[in-house]
Amino acid sequence: MTKVMRVLVVDDQLEIYEYLADFMPLVGSYVVEHAPTLIHALAKTNAYEPEVIVFNTAMHPQEHTRTILKEIMNKHKDCRVIAVTEPDSKTESYLKKQDVSGILVRPFDMTDLSQRVRALLPSLKNEKPETNQARLLIADDEPDLAAYMGEFFQELGLQVYTARDGEEAFNVFTREKCNLAIIDLNMPKIGGRQLIDMMRTSPVPPRNILVIGAALGESAFEIRRLGFDLHDKPVDLEALKQIVLEDCRKFRLTTTAVS
Repeated sequence: MTKVMRVLVVDDQLEIYEYLADFMPLVGSYVVEHAPTLIHALAKTNAYEPEVIVFNTAMHPQEHTRTILKEIMNKHKDCRVIAVTEPDSKTESYLKKQDVSGILVRPFDMTDLSQRVRALLPSLKNEKPETNQARLLIADDEPDLAAYMGEFFQELGLQVYTARDGEEAFNVFTREKCNLAIIDLNMPKIGGRQLIDMMRTSPVPPRNILVIGAALGESAFEIRRLGFDLHDKPVDLEALKQIVLEDCRKFRLTTTAVS
């Protein structure tokens, strides 16, 4: 099975992220994540361990940006970094000394950016894009809620699998190769937080994980710090629906729903 490769865009603007998020899944098994702040950059790099990071070095404050960039490169030595910068000879000189994999000075062509990203992932260069059926895992220890959500998403054309605890959920995820997941944070045997770690470090992690839970306290802060979507109980199914359908579009996951 093809390994999913991750690209992280660290930028307080959306232009680069939106372009790569639309383009990269068309040419291979890529997932593009967005880190709009430096704190998100650290958290998502640690959580996803992306193969390539596109890093806007013009984010403020400038000294913090350089510190975070250096920390990421020191800690994740296998990660390739493409630095985006404004026209500034001193900044370009600094970046060259940091041994980044590429430097793009604004204004630049987005096609050039995408080609540079792909060049850093030669193993996927000629891969045909996947067209997968959307397979959604719903893990919740409230069987009535899990069944209700399952029926709701089945009517949208997704293949849905449910589990009542974290251990069963991981077995189902592995067996059925689920590419999307809705995980209750509070479950027996294996809790939601541990389950998320197990899933995202598996050979083929899900394209997105949505987290649900009630009275989460400090757990809510930790989940959001790691960059996951968090939804309180009782769940708003319409809100989850919009995110899941957007994921299906973004990752080219097919459904059997008739519009």
